Amino acid sequence: MTEEIKTKIVNTQPRSLSKKMAQRTALDIQAFWLARGHVIHVWVERCGRNTLSRDYGVRSDMRNGLPVKK
Repeated sequence: MTEEIKTKIVNTQPRSLSKKMAQRTALDIQAFWLARGHVIHVWVERCGRNTLSRDYGVRSDMRNGLPVKK
């Protein structure tokens, strides 16, 4: 009989991003790909339908997490 090893994945990411955190994340993503020779476009958007929401997200022109070949 074999035992299955179960691993618990701990989510270390915050549930929401402040505008400052989103901007920093966008810059980190852009720098990561620039160091590898790819120019990508990233931007920060407010998330949700509520105009008073303080949650922001990072968007980019990448597909499936990879730069688009041009």
